[in-house]
Amino acid sequence: MATAAKVQWLWDIRYIDAPVLRWRDADSNSENGLEETLYYCNDANMNVTALVNTSGAVMERVVYDPYGKPRFYDGSWANPSDTSVYANEILYCGYRLDPETGMYQVRHRESDSRLRYSLLLLGMWRSASISRMRRGR
Repeated sequence: MATAAKVQWLWDIRYIDAPVLRWRDADSNSENGLEETLYYCNDANMNVTALVNTSGAVMERVVYDPYGKPRFYDGSWANPSDTSVYANEILYCGYRLDPETGMYQVRHRESDSRLRYSLLLLGMWRSASISRMRRGR
């Protein structure tokens, strides 16, 4: 039995993880289809930095800590939040953030920005990266 789509994305050809826009059934009424259309703005690293509606108004802005943890603001840089008002899951480097686990789905792997931060504080990544660089890996 087929069900109605709840979300659909359009991806850019310039990079594998570059979203262009998202259509979403924001009111959970399948009768009127995917009524919400939001365009993605991203920086040079393909981090999603804003969601823009069809009128060109910025609806939501996103900033990241150095480890990819997002912080959301409304279009006027007010009302900071840890979650997206528009249920946006495509974020850091164009990766999907699983809202249940807090982990990024990076193609066939998962990455946890909290774990990376913890490992870096313990020096585990830094020492491993430096030793690999010395060996040419």
